[in-house]
Amino acid sequence: MDGRVLLVRDGLLLAMLRFAPAATIHEHAAGHEIDVICLEGEGFISIEDRVNSFAAGQWITWPADRVHRLWTADSGMITLMVERL
Repeated sequence: MDGRVLLVRDGLLLAMLRFAPAATIHEHAAGHEIDVICLEGEGFISIEDRVNSFAAGQWITWPADRVHRLWTADSGMITLMVERL
């Protein structure tokens, strides 16, 4: 997984994450809410024990303090992360 921070300003962080096939962000929690937008490709997204497929054009919000994860299987994926710090 390759990540790049695009903007940090006034309590807002924007980052683009590029996932190769079979890439992952391991389960973790954040102390703030994060909107995740799939820009290209497809993979999977979880919040605690709920797993969903995730593809271009979809978005989801990870609530603060909840364990979450993002990963790919056979294809790559590009996501935009909108974090309210």
